[in-house]
Amino acid sequence: GFVNLVNFYKKESDFSDKEINEFIVENENKLKKDYIDFSYSKITPQNLTGSNKFDKNFFKKIDELENKFLNGEKFSNLMKELNIKTVSKKNYNPNNMDNELEKIIFNKRVEDKFQIIDKNDFYLIYEIEKINKILPNIDDNNFRSQIKKILYEKLKFDYNNKLLKKINNNKFSDDDFIKLINSRSLKIEKVQLKSIKDDSKFNINSIKLLYSMPINSYTLISDDINNIYLAKIIKSHEKDISKMSEDFK
Repeated sequence: GFVNLVNFYKKESDFSDKEINEFIVENENKLKKDYIDFSYSKITPQNLTGSNKFDKNFFKKIDELENKFLNGEKFSNLMKELNIKTVSKKNYNPNNMDNELEKIIFNKRVEDKFQIIDKNDFYLIYEIEKINKILPNIDDNNFRSQIKKILYEKLKFDYNNKLLKKINNNKFSDDDFIKLINSRSLKIEKVQLKSIKDDSKFNINSIKLLYSMPINSYTLISDDINNIYLAKIIKSHEKDISKMSEDFK
């Protein structure tokens, strides 16, 4: 017999503004996100050498650009001298709709601050000027939604952990199980496992755990989409298999 513990977790929608605000205050440093200041350009043979080919002259110019930057020349000045368009961003943190090149630069923020990357049709050249650690706007709905998810997962973990400790310390009885079920007016679901490989309902590691435990014992198990269940092993039986059958093989 089993019951899905999702019925006992506090819903994301039930977290109050007070709980959210208190969590933000207590975890401010952990919740800060990276925002970067950077500039970048797209280098092609056309805008670097006036040619349509990636020839020796183009790669020579690329090497010269890299050396000039490493020798202390400013990225903006180098692009200005070459009359190449530069895009600059301040306090940038990507979202799903953003430019893919800008996402690439953001994801490389912990690497070298200046890089030239071959993108086949062009070279991406950029400089990250600054990485800022900033707490998102606490009134932003997306940020508050993220906090609710964090709080939900935290309380879910705490609930499961407390219940498992009680089971492991032999302090969880049949009466506790019935009280838990009745507290949410639920019914105990039942399933019969056909073998230790029967993962049609629960994941294979949970099946192996169930087969290792004695009758009338309780445990927590899960399925392949991360639902957690409180389960009781009610009974087991063995079936003789004919040596001539496919099952025996």
